[in-house]
Amino acid sequence: MRAQRLLDDANDSKPHIYYRWIQNAVDFITLDNGIDQSFDAEQLAWFEARLRADSADSGSIRSSWPCMFLTGTVNPDGQIKFKFHELEESDVPGDVVQRYTPDFVHWCFTENSDAKPRRFNPY
Repeated sequence: MRAQRLLDDANDSKPHIYYRWIQNAVDFITLDNGIDQSFDAEQLAWFEARLRADSADSGSIRSSWPCMFLTGTVNPDGQIKFKFHELEESDVPGDVVQRYTPDFVHWCFTENSDAKPRRFNPY
């Protein structure tokens, strides 16, 4: 992850709670909202820069599961259970909708999937 961080920005050598790695041409991005259940400005700026770079590289940003997230629970015996949780458009907080516009949030839920490949570049 450090090597990837330095490829993204040669001057950014300190560790962060957010990071990414690329595997088989897929950019896996991890953010952390553990402090006050929100993402700080530095993290969001980094994320938006990654999206712009990925969009420039591929021409579009697409996902098979644009409206889901995965949690893992470790049981006392060491067994890990994974569960997908579906998000509804109404689950998006109002401040996020205002930041990214209602049209863009709606597009994410209706058009941003491999089933409906469309080009949308918010930048």
